[in-house]
Amino acid sequence: MIFAAYREPGTIFDNLERIYSESKDVEFIISADEWKREDIGTAKKLQKQYPLTFLHHEKRIGKVNGLNEAIEHAKGDILVFLDNDVEVRDGFIAGIEDAMQRGDIGQGIIHVHGDNWIARGARIDYLGVNATIAIEELTGVGFGVNGACIITKREVVEKIGGFRHVITEDSDFGTRANAAGFKPVLARGVHVTTGAPNDYKKWWKQRARWAVGEMQAAAMNKEYHTKHPLETVAQAITVVPFIFPFLIQMLAPGLFAAKMGYWLAAVFGVLNPVAPLVAAALYLVLAISSPIVALLNLAVLGVWIWYWRGELRFKEVRPEDVLLYYFWYGPMWWAVLVGSIVYVGIKGHDMDEFMGWRA
Repeated sequence: MIFAAYREPGTIFDNLERIYSESKDVEFIISADEWKREDIGTAKKLQKQYPLTFLHHEKRIGKVNGLNEAIEHAKGDILVFLDNDVEVRDGFIAGIEDAMQRGDIGQGIIHVHGDNWIARGARIDYLGVNATIAIEELTGVGFGVNGACIITKREVVEKIGGFRHVITEDSDFGTRANAAGFKPVLARGVHVTTGAPNDYKKWWKQRARWAVGEMQAAAMNKEYHTKHPLETVAQAITVVPFIFPFLIQMLAPGLFAAKMGYWLAAVFGVLNPVAPLVAAALYLVLAISSPIVALLNLAVLGVWIWYWRGELRFKEVRPEDVLLYYFWYGPMWWAVLVGSIVYVGIKGHDMDEFMGWRA
């Protein structure tokens, strides 16, 4: 079990105890940057109770360097990477063992805790992420994993050389692994919970970085995407389930000014936090002006969400979440993604920093 954490341990210590209670045949490696003295002390005490390797750095070395350093110390045949805001649920080890009998690299099912409007929209985001990996397992063609909970065989890491210095190392890592011929898998028995930003500005900064990182990873792995164009398009529509109804709404009769206004605002989606809000407001006007199309789209989206809600035991999604996602959250997130496409298209994928985040 590998953890890379900056400044604070977060949920690491609780997860360590819970995972060890399920299996003693595990090892834990913590790569910590700039932790407080009391947290360092706690980690060192835990070394006496658990098979724990604690690697602390007084100055920040960055997540990618931390992950790769931890890999060098790992001895196991299966490597699991967990973010320090993730909470694991019961059955964690059994779920990992089952998944690694079916595939080579994948992720657990990721849930979102919290009940504010951002968390409620993010539930459907993560439902899309989880559904995408499930489909990738069926097709054998994958385009990345979510860094909250990555599960992989050691041979994968050895062949592709660990993580690269990019904005979103998780999606790049998963894509390279799949391109190298390793089978993607969704660990259906592994359920973890992660957090969501508690205000809009934090959400926008997080999602702008994610979106730009995703586009950078896509550009850097262009050859693999070009080899699998249909799977690439299908993955995009699944991981962001708003895309399909959005395109229908744009192609259907409606206010031309609202349509053009949305695209114009979305171009600036990763440059200014106001842009996604403006785009979402214009989409709402468009949907209200074409109520029949909007209702049909909402029905299609609702069926898709309800299917995967049951299939992946994602019971926390409620009907009001679907309404929030379709009319407001989805249009914001898609505007950020459109802005990231424009940004990476202009800047190119050879970037080592975005919005203060160094690759």
